[in-house]
Amino acid sequence: MGDESIVVRRHRKPQKERDRFFVVRQILNVLFMIGAIAGCIVYLKVNDRMGAVLIIIAMAFKMAECVLRFKK
Repeated sequence: MGDESIVVRRHRKPQKERDRFFVVRQILNVLFMIGAIAGCIVYLKVNDRMGAVLIIIAMAFKMAECVLRFKK
């Protein structure tokens, strides 16, 4: 048949080397996920006010990660 396969380029930038904040951003992401999960559990099982405080603290970690991501 002679059909040639066509390679479709995705709409993603090519993967660059890691930036200088990569490890710190990963740590902040892990802290955010742990804090958010813990906050949800505390919110549902123990105390809604303390759970909300934990979720807000976790969001602070996420905001710090976003600042580092845009700073590069």
